[in-house]
Amino acid sequence: MNRILLLFMMLLASDNMFGQFVLSSKGNNQQLVEDIVKNGFFISKQSYQICDRESGELFGLKGNKEFGIRYTLGLKLRDGYCLSDEAVRPWLYDDQFDKYAQRYDPIFYQALYSDLKEQAEYDTLSYDLTKQKVLVKDTLYHFVSDAFHGQGFLVDSLSGAKKGWIVWISTKRNQDLEQSAEVNFHIYRKDLEVSEVSNRFDIECPVLKDRITLGGVYVVPVYTNVGVVEFRLCGIIIPTTDKWVIHCLFAKGVQSSDENVSESGTNELTPAGKMKQNEKKKKRK
Repeated sequence: MNRILLLFMMLLASDNMFGQFVLSSKGNNQQLVEDIVKNGFFISKQSYQICDRESGELFGLKGNKEFGIRYTLGLKLRDGYCLSDEAVRPWLYDDQFDKYAQRYDPIFYQALYSDLKEQAEYDTLSYDLTKQKVLVKDTLYHFVSDAFHGQGFLVDSLSGAKKGWIVWISTKRNQDLEQSAEVNFHIYRKDLEVSEVSNRFDIECPVLKDRITLGGVYVVPVYTNVGVVEFRLCGIIIPTTDKWVIHCLFAKGVQSSDENVSESGTNELTPAGKMKQNEKKKKRK
């Protein structure tokens, strides 16, 4: 057992071995899964301002430069990262924007992220709407970026029978994500049969007292050496109107769209500068 733990620590220390560990026939494999996959997630902090269509003046809200801020779960991949539509178009999920929508356009302001830790530490996220793919329309996007220096999940691109692990991520119901990016993991085994025509599976979200579920993934072990496995990303768990769904987006034969994101875009308003004419032409609609 000591040998297993030693090898496990060595793999964690290697920059090029993200997601690898030794499965043990004894002990808590769920904890090992958590220790590995937690480095593949981050908390996204996306903010926006609004722009007066007539004057080009930019506004925040209630003394802030930002009009609105959304915190969501992000997913690291080797060639970039995934964000939900709530992060890409935060104004669509902000009730405060509704009463200004007739006169003002939403303008993306800032993209930040924090790794999952007790005290949040937000840093700039490399964010470019021209370098993204639509994985699930109006729901999930893949940004091509070196924001995490090649650290993140490798994807499982093969169809067939999968004996993997469901990983749910949740936070406390009243948690201030500005201050804390600490999360909890709920992990269990699940088998799926993934193919080109069968790559979407309904799943029941666990009921966790006093917690809010942020999202989750389906990961599968791929053996890369004797006694060593690598956890690869097989599916991303996404909420719909009335249920959660595992989307196995990377299986052979499953294609993703390359279309770009189509965005839409009083005394509470806070002046935040003025938009130049050439910038107004590029504003998100």
